[in-house]
Amino acid sequence: MFIESVLQGLGVDVSPSIQGQSWKLWSANIFSCTGEEKCKWLTIVLWAVWYHRNKAYHQGEKQNIVGLVTFIKAYYSDSTFTESVISTPRNQMNSIWKPPGINEIKCNFDATFNKCMFSSVFGIIFRDSEGHILATYAYPNSFVADATTVEAKACLQAVTVAEELGFRRLVSVEPSGAYYCEGRKSMAIDDDLG
Repeated sequence: MFIESVLQGLGVDVSPSIQGQSWKLWSANIFSCTGEEKCKWLTIVLWAVWYHRNKAYHQGEKQNIVGLVTFIKAYYSDSTFTESVISTPRNQMNSIWKPPGINEIKCNFDATFNKCMFSSVFGIIFRDSEGHILATYAYPNSFVADATTVEAKACLQAVTVAEELGFRRLVSVEPSGAYYCEGRKSMAIDDDLG
């Protein structure tokens, strides 16, 4: 069976064997009798095999066990790295929002960059001294060269939106990403944007 060959290529032991069992019963037994790490492997394998078979069916590509095993290993490695980055606690000082003064407005923005597609999305939020949200804004970008350009565009868009909304008491525009803000002060903006 194709999936058993893939699992063997990954070195994942899937006893008991599928032979003589229904697919539903086999998968229920496997997931209930194994640890979290093995379940993660199996989930990735099942998803990848499903995706690979859909591609083979709809696009006529031949099934290649070696290529699929390589993809699964890379995906597993990438997801494990991502989990470790996400679970790493950030410095608490960077995650505490500090309000502006009375009758002033503070703007925070954050952006994501898709390196493969050269596209990005950024979000902007405006708050008053009590932390009330005055406005939010999300904006997609195409044809962006790099992450630094995305952050610069997000900052420029934040100031532009503030001006369009008539926020004359905008005291700071700050990126929200801790990796970007560390050791950096917010950019002060004059009281009058016009």
